[in-house]
Amino acid sequence: MSTILEALLGFYTPLAISFLYGKVRKPPEVVSQELSKILLYFFLPALLFSSSYTKAVREGILTFIPLTILSATIVLTLLPISWLIFNKEVEMVMTSIYPNAGYLPIPVAISLWGGEAVAYVGFYILGSNAMSNIIIPLLSSGKKIRKGLKRLVTFPPLYAISLALLLASLHVIIPSEIISVLWNLGSVAPTLALIVLGLDASYMANLDRDGIKVYIFRQILSPLLTLLCVNIFGISGISLKVAILEAPTSSAVTNVIISREFGLNSKKVANIVVTTTILTTIITIPLLMSIL
Repeated sequence: MSTILEALLGFYTPLAISFLYGKVRKPPEVVSQELSKILLYFFLPALLFSSSYTKAVREGILTFIPLTILSATIVLTLLPISWLIFNKEVEMVMTSIYPNAGYLPIPVAISLWGGEAVAYVGFYILGSNAMSNIIIPLLSSGKKIRKGLKRLVTFPPLYAISLALLLASLHVIIPSEIISVLWNLGSVAPTLALIVLGLDASYMANLDRDGIKVYIFRQILSPLLTLLCVNIFGISGISLKVAILEAPTSSAVTNVIISREFGLNSKKVANIVVTTTILTTIITIPLLMSIL
């Protein structure tokens, strides 16, 4: 019980502080946007690289491939279901299939299972982001697939994971001092991610109705598909726990950026993302932390 309490406090304390700060001080939204960029381009890649490299050297690359295939499969399978349920409304479809595979799961994974779990989260991100960045441009316009692929190859966390895999597979030995520096730098990422999420939540006055629909969709369909697929791909141990943790997560913050790039209703997408994030943090995360 004390472990669960410690994990919950570690997760919700920075989230609550940043939420209250946002409500009291009311900083402009550009503050949250800039913090997100710092997280995306520096701290998160450092964390994912150091964790993925260390894990791949110790256990081999094949350990993580099933989790990457699973996450890509979940996104692809959710697409036709979401397309029918949400009546081909692209903004709702994209937010229902593209999950927050990093910002929320990483702090929880570290709280529950320690730093070694970050590598598994990273390989889930690899499949989820790759598939989402291919599908969403096709949803908005088939001619814009190049733009989606360009986004994919400029997504810093994917570079970090891919580089870690490449170096590990080539048996390149990175001095432990460098890995330690990168790990210490990346250790900022979980707390900063929670601060960003807290600020984003503080900007919203009321929950969005479409956001609630997307949240319910993800809580039911994604976990169900995950449970059906884990046996097929032979996923167990920490991989299984990470897959269960990832299944009901909220819509990815990146959905907002993508919606702007492809001329979609970015305000609507932002409302859905924030609503699913709020509901996930106050309802889903406590349940998952208790179960896992």
